[in-house]
Amino acid sequence: MDRDDDSTAIVELDCISSLGVDLTGTWQCLIRNESGLRKIERYDPASQRLLRGLDKIAYAAEVQVFPADGLAEEFWRDRASWAVRLLVRRVLNRLQFAISQHDPQRIAILGATAFSWNEPTERLLENHKASAKYILTQCPNVPLSEAAAEFDLRGPSFSVAAACASSAHAVLIASYFLKARALDCAVIVGYDFPVTPVSVAAMNWIKALYRRELPSDRAFHDPSCASRPFSRDRRGLVLGEGAGILVLTRQSYAQKMDWPIYALLEGGYANSDAQHPTRLCVENVAQCMRGALRAACCDESHIACVSAHATSTVQGDAAELLALQDVLGYRLAQVAVTANKSQLGHTLGAAGILAVVLSVKSMCANLVLPVLNHVRDEDLPLALVSRTCRELAHSRVLVNAFGFGGTNVSLILQRA
Repeated sequence: MDRDDDSTAIVELDCISSLGVDLTGTWQCLIRNESGLRKIERYDPASQRLLRGLDKIAYAAEVQVFPADGLAEEFWRDRASWAVRLLVRRVLNRLQFAISQHDPQRIAILGATAFSWNEPTERLLENHKASAKYILTQCPNVPLSEAAAEFDLRGPSFSVAAACASSAHAVLIASYFLKARALDCAVIVGYDFPVTPVSVAAMNWIKALYRRELPSDRAFHDPSCASRPFSRDRRGLVLGEGAGILVLTRQSYAQKMDWPIYALLEGGYANSDAQHPTRLCVENVAQCMRGALRAACCDESHIACVSAHATSTVQGDAAELLALQDVLGYRLAQVAVTANKSQLGHTLGAAGILAVVLSVKSMCANLVLPVLNHVRDEDLPLALVSRTCRELAHSRVLVNAFGFGGTNVSLILQRA
């Protein structure tokens, strides 16, 4: 199979996270091996008596600072709308984007989120005040439409709902549009701000979250130790907040517009386990990664780094490493494996796109981000995991994103 020589190019990227209001700030904290996990400040977990067990969910990676960029008085002040418009403005302004230079019908804006509707619902329950705008906040495509209106983007605009794999699906779908030459350019935004009592309680009910209940646990007095992917004492994920953005186009279009090219999306693949709604199927996850390699016209020997989904759950981390061993074989012990949820928490619908953004940045900087708190689990396949950021010149990354319902995405990125 011959790869299309007009590959999908990543020409802009940015993010908002618990460690910074932009990619630069986030990156500096990440490479210093810092954690965005802290005690929850948005509400008092101990006061949530009606939601059983919620007082034990004490930690999260909240976005705490919102920059004064002129958006504070606009729209409805919910974090999702704020993040989408802020990120779109940033990247398009950096590209000196002017719609007069493009066909508006061929510029898309796609979104992805899992729990963003919970924040306005929480506010409605608190205020007991009806609002005509409430129903619009339940439609995840509406923040995209506001950003599209600002820049007159008239191509496809919709939001993907695929749980924690949502934004990775959106990236893959955008690449399909570009390869089919149905679009010239696509802006993709993944976002989630799930630290609300209802969202936290929902994740707690399925026993997915780290619970602060054992004084002997190393995270009992230190929130930064709570998320520990692949570690022998992993005890559940920690919710994170954030948003990421990519601008994708074809290489030829980027060259025509004189846009920078940071990386190429060589290929990707998506499939469904069609089994348990929350437990990964090792065989099918391995098939997903192999499908991505085929789509990228490369094999496992070309992969130098893996950005793992790695949520810090007992079953999920084990299944992903077993699938990686199936695909990479003995090279699993030689290929760098990173898991940014150890620093940023699990950002749900934003997780996939944040993994892509940070993987591109890592390739450009010749660095591999750490897996904080890692202590080898002898029951898992041996993988090359580092507890601190380290230097590594690498040019190809495999990115994994998995979601509830057994939905899987794997992407292959190449440094430009």
